[in-house]
Amino acid sequence: MKNTIQNLDASQVAQKAYEYYVQRGCKQGNELDDWLRAEAELSVSKSKTTKMPAAVAKNVPVSAPKTKKNK
Repeated sequence: MKNTIQNLDASQVAQKAYEYYVQRGCKQGNELDDWLRAEAELSVSKSKTTKMPAAVAKNVPVSAPKTKKNK
């Protein structure tokens, strides 16, 4: 499944956006910026945790399948 913003949990985005609001000193007026920044950050972090084959995760070279030519 392709990782998209639609796959993010709205409560996680809201929590992250709130953290940005607090970091800015609770100044109002940047709610949309905080939300979009939270979506972007969570989307990137979620894509980094996507499962991949063990050989790829461990950076192990995978040999090509044997065919009649290279046996």
